[in-house]
Amino acid sequence: HGIVDPASGIEDQLTALLQNRYGMQASTERLDMTTATENTPYPTAPDVLYVDAKTYYWMQSYFSADWGRFRFNYSTLIQLVDGATGRAVAQYDCRKVAPEKPQGAPTLAEMEANNGAVANSLLKGMADTCLSEFEAKVLGMPAAPPA
Repeated sequence: HGIVDPASGIEDQLTALLQNRYGMQASTERLDMTTATENTPYPTAPDVLYVDAKTYYWMQSYFSADWGRFRFNYSTLIQLVDGATGRAVAQYDCRKVAPEKPQGAPTLAEMEANNGAVANSLLKGMADTCLSEFEAKVLGMPAAPPA
């Protein structure tokens, strides 16, 4: 249905933020850890900070009060991993549900229309919220002003 995993977008946005805020240099190579398990080690690389976001759960489900309306559950783990040790120096486990109430929630047909545009929009919104929470709660950065 055209669902796009928003984890790589979280990585891209966080990398750009770290570059702008702290002058970090990003590698031109992207390390693909999408098939890594919990025990898969990161390559040892001194002076490297890995930016990693993994979507470990997503599901669309109907509301028990309205079986014709749907929501998404989304969970991601955002980490900064020290390349010298392979250990996370910052991490945030984020779980979101959207929309929260059936009023105005999309139908299954609306979720799947246009190659999953509504579903992808919901997932991206939850991923953006998770990244904002990581910035505020883990990195101690002030929240961005509303657009």
